[in-house]
Amino acid sequence: MRRVAGFSAVAAALTAVAVLLAGCAEPPRPQPSATALPGGITASIVQLRSDVAERQAQVRIHNTDDEPLVVGTVRVDDPRFLGHAVRTIRRQTEIQPGATVDIRVQLPPMNCAAEDTSTGAPTPAPTGTAGTATPEPTAEPQATAGPQATAEPDATPDAGGSADPSAVPELTPVPSRTGGPPDPASTRATVGYRFGASIAIAVSELSEPIPFLSAMYERECLGEQLSDAATVTLGAFTPSAPGEPADLELNIDATSRGEASIIGIHQTNLLSFGPVGGPYPAVYPIGVAVAEDSAPQTVHLPLVPARCDAHVVAEDKRGTVFGLDVDAEGTAGTMQLVATPEQRGEILSWVSSWCGLTP
Repeated sequence: MRRVAGFSAVAAALTAVAVLLAGCAEPPRPQPSATALPGGITASIVQLRSDVAERQAQVRIHNTDDEPLVVGTVRVDDPRFLGHAVRTIRRQTEIQPGATVDIRVQLPPMNCAAEDTSTGAPTPAPTGTAGTATPEPTAEPQATAGPQATAEPDATPDAGGSADPSAVPELTPVPSRTGGPPDPASTRATVGYRFGASIAIAVSELSEPIPFLSAMYERECLGEQLSDAATVTLGAFTPSAPGEPADLELNIDATSRGEASIIGIHQTNLLSFGPVGGPYPAVYPIGVAVAEDSAPQTVHLPLVPARCDAHVVAEDKRGTVFGLDVDAEGTAGTMQLVATPEQRGEILSWVSSWCGLTP
């Protein structure tokens, strides 16, 4: 009887300790589950001018609720994508009540083939392959009535945020939806978030305030057609003295797999084409036809600054992104040529010197 009584006393004591510890411990977190974004939270996708060269976009999240929202993993799926658009940095972002934050994502290549070639894992996208033909983007979304979006910094966590995303659920990659024709209304984001006591994974359709994905899809697929016939790149840049045009090489190399025409190249917001004093053509004619047996060709582009405003040069984002008019096997469109970082640096330095902006 004593042994039974002693055992009962010990059990009671352990039970009491367990109750006390349970009162001090954190309440159990709910298990992640697929759901919609909480009420008062909206999401859209935009592409800013600064995103174009790197082939990135922004998932814009607006919080109209009274509670802060913490966003972890973000993935964007679209039937036009070969793979997923994924967040550029693995981190958390806290979005305060009434605030709007842009979360940068890296866009994958476009899925121009009918069959599903996705591996199910996030696909690294080319970061605006410098100097080569890629699609001409649409205009940057302009400020409209409503919340002002805050660009999320890439190097450091947001105020109140953390670079450790463990507090919100991670996403398990799933095969992207592929196959055409693509449905422009089926862009969706999968978001891991914490909102008050809830920790969940939400799937939300994304609106496009200024559509850019359909045009990007069409033009990148045109780029694939062009690559069957030719590789077009920006080559050597030769600066000039003030008052004289500089020289930028445009290299056209046949790939021996098709035919194409390189029609013309567009001026940018920063650069135009000589002679000095004008007239300055909006599109400089090239008129090069490429056949399977064509020899490599180099076109010399006479460059002059389109403007000499100091703030335009200092804040340049797209001054060295050229639109290129092409016809690839009967399909015409406008691509873009993006200068390499080295070429961009040389050109901006020359513009500053040509315009007298540097001592």
